[in-house]
Amino acid sequence: MSPGSFFDDNRSTQRRDEDRRKEEIEAAEERRQENDRRRSTDRRGWPFGLILRTTESFRVIEEWLEDNCAGEWGMGLEDMDEKLAQKSFKVMFALETDKNNFVENFSRRR
Repeated sequence: MSPGSFFDDNRSTQRRDEDRRKEEIEAAEERRQENDRRRSTDRRGWPFGLILRTTESFRVIEEWLEDNCAGEWGMGLEDMDEKLAQKSFKVMFALETDKNNFVENFSRRR
């Protein structure tokens, strides 16, 4: 077998392995998206949104959204003070009812 032939076979195997890994990653991402209503706020087309200024942690807000939203939603950190206490989050909703529910009930939950 010539070295060129061996190299070509190796590249072909590497490509197949890379393609298989890429397919596995894409399938895992697709499964995650099917089960996760949360989406990035960078995505265009979120019809309802707000800026929330709070001292609450990201996780507290995220848990409330997971438990109380019927549709898709996304959130991201917009700003934070030097003490890392006061934060501004961009919260986006696919459904107006989810946004209204958040505005009406998130701060009243305690």
